[in-house]
Amino acid sequence: MVHRNIARLAPAALLIFMACATLRVQVQYDQQAPFDTYKTFKLVQPRRKSSQKAPRQIRNPLFTKDVMRQIAPVMESKGFTEVADNNSADLMVVFYAQVKNRADWVPPTYHVGRWGRAHRISPGHSVRYKEGTLVIDIVDSKSKELVWRGTGTDVLNRSAPAKDLVAAVEKILEEFPPLAEAE
Repeated sequence: MVHRNIARLAPAALLIFMACATLRVQVQYDQQAPFDTYKTFKLVQPRRKSSQKAPRQIRNPLFTKDVMRQIAPVMESKGFTEVADNNSADLMVVFYAQVKNRADWVPPTYHVGRWGRAHRISPGHSVRYKEGTLVIDIVDSKSKELVWRGTGTDVLNRSAPAKDLVAAVEKILEEFPPLAEAE
C-alpha cells in the first residue's frame, strides 16, 4: 500500500521539480563591437519564419506587446534611450520566442525483497511538458551586424506559459552591455 502511494507521487514530484527549474541563459557578443558608443535603441517587431521545419513560434500580438513593454524599461535602466526613428537608433532590438513540446521518460520503480526478488512497483511512463525559448538579438543599425544575442530557455508553467517568457526578459538582458575587459 505504501509503495503504491509513493509510486503515484513520483510523477507529481517530477512535475514540481521541472516547474522549479531555473532559466538557462546563454549570451554571445561581438568582442570588437563598440558597446560604449551606443546610446539609443529601437524595438523592432519580430518577423515570422516561413520555414515548415522551424520550431513553432509564438505569434500572439499581445505576447509581442508584453515582451516589448518589458524590454524597453530594462534597456532604459541601463542608460539607453528609446527612439521612434530607425535612422536615429544606434541599436535595433528584435526578439522571437518559440515553444517546443517535450517528453521525459520516468523509468519503472522496483522493490527488492528479502531474498533478492525484484518486484515492480510502478510501470515506466512519459511526462509531457512545454519548453520555451526567448531570443533577444541586438543589431548595430548602421552596419546591420548582430552585436549581441541573449537566449533563455526554461520549462513553462502550464497555466501561463507566456508569463514565463515575459519574465525571462530581465534575466536575459542582465549581461547587456558586456563589460569591457581589462587589458
